Amino acid sequence: NLKYYLDNPIEILMVWNGGMSFHGALIGIIIASILFSKKHNTNSFIFLDLVALSAPIGIFFGRIANFINSELYGRATDLPWSVQFVLIDNIKRHPSQLYEAFFEGIILFFVLGYFFKKDYLKVPGKLSGMLDERANGIQSELDEARSLREEAQSILAEYERKQKEVQNQADQIILHAKEEAKNAAAAAKDNLKASIKRRLASAEDQILSAQTAAVKEVKDTAVIVAIAAAKDVISSGMNASHANELIETAIKDANGKFH
Repeated sequence: NLKYYLDNPIEILMVWNGGMSFHGALIGIIIASILFSKKHNTNSFIFLDLVALSAPIGIFFGRIANFINSELYGRATDLPWSVQFVLIDNIKRHPSQLYEAFFEGIILFFVLGYFFKKDYLKVPGKLSGMLDERANGIQSELDEARSLREEAQSILAEYERKQKEVQNQADQIILHAKEEAKNAAAAAKDNLKASIKRRLASAEDQILSAQTAAVKEVKDTAVIVAIAAAKDVISSGMNASHANELIETAIKDANGKFH
């Protein structure tokens, strides 16, 4: 962030807040070697070659520290020696830090030692040039690791976003289902009330019709009985008191049937 540090140059010295790590050390060593060689009128590449011989030791411990801090992790894999970085995403990945510690630390140390025995130091800058090429390779690997981390973070953020969307959709579905069930229960209750009301009205109509029919039948029977009694009176020529008695009996019988 060049613009930020140009605006706040004092923070460049605040190494306790983080810094360039390997790059800062490399730049510092190069500047110190150049200044020292100019002061003593010596070829600066001689000192850089000596530094290159010891650099694999620092690289080895640096990669071990990266492994401990879950930095510069590799791609996802199911290999038996894969490692789960719980501080990152708990996914099994290549322990690329250990690969680099072995090849860039141990192997490179012996390779440079071989070149040292072959008197490569007689050509100033040759060993440091070889290490510089390797440093460029390391930078490329760091960029790739950074890209992988950003990709993993992006995938994780997308997963969390989709998970929230699915949860919201599920909540909406449940809420809608509850509302529909509530409405269906209310509608069923209203339908049941209406059905009961219709059945009660129908029963009352049937009772009233039955009562009307019963009254009509009794009245008809009473008329028939009265007419029959009158015929008996007329046909038998009975006296008035006997007729009255028969009529009273018919009226009582009619009243009994009405009851």
